[in-house]
Amino acid sequence: MKYKVTNIDINSPREVMNLYSERLFGEKEWENLKTDELQGMFSNVLTDFYSDGLGIDVLSSIGSFIFDQLGEDRSSDFAGVVLAASELGYYIRNTGEKEESGKYLISILEKLKRYSEDNKLED
Repeated sequence: MKYKVTNIDINSPREVMNLYSERLFGEKEWENLKTDELQGMFSNVLTDFYSDGLGIDVLSSIGSFIFDQLGEDRSSDFAGVVLAASELGYYIRNTGEKEESGKYLISILEKLKRYSEDNKLED
């Protein structure tokens, strides 16, 4: 679903995932991708996030969608990374235990950065 705000087109996170899926794998729907393809997609998503191409909410939603897509395969390091990404949207806004939330938010961002560096895309 696209939302029109003045002259800006905003794609929903599902549409963003479909765009990545189509661009990277020629597959129009990301739900058909295998785990290794989802890992490749997520590496591209993180690259775009770090280059200011995606916001935290989109990254968080994509992490959640991918984590759900993993089904029973949720014990891998990759599953932990996308689960961490899915929690960004909550912890960036959490106004309760600010110190604990802040520490956890930093640990999430560090985990994502390590994953990004370990899975750097080739030019």
